[in-house]
Amino acid sequence: MNYKMKSIALVAAIGMIGISSCKKDDVPAKESIVKKDLMAHTWQMEKVTEYISGDASISYQRGAADNQEDYSMIRQTYKSDGSITYIDQSGESGTDGIYELLNNDTKIRIGLASMGLSVIGNNLKVDNNSFGYTINHGDGDSTRFVFSPQ
Repeated sequence: MNYKMKSIALVAAIGMIGISSCKKDDVPAKESIVKKDLMAHTWQMEKVTEYISGDASISYQRGAADNQEDYSMIRQTYKSDGSITYIDQSGESGTDGIYELLNNDTKIRIGLASMGLSVIGNNLKVDNNSFGYTINHGDGDSTRFVFSPQ
């Protein structure tokens, strides 16, 4: 499985929250709107766009008959504890995904322990109807992943 395909199966990043003792005046941290929207759904792959030398090509669009790859089985559920449960491109279920929102919720670190992967998704956009991020590849090319609620 090449790097780009692994990054598609990949689903989340480091997000371990330390447990500390609570004092009377401790105020629990509020979850951001981005995190709440991310956790609100199980997400399915909607569209994958490859950017190579500045040219965009759609390698997957849900429901299209001429997809270069089949990502129709991919599902991701983001949990409040920073974990992800998922179904990968092959239909295999997993629970070892982790994620962390970074840079004021504009980036997401996604990790998948079973594949030894950790990537940073840039240009993070999450709302109630859509979730997307871009993975930049070392050669200046990138891949944009967009998900929709299942």
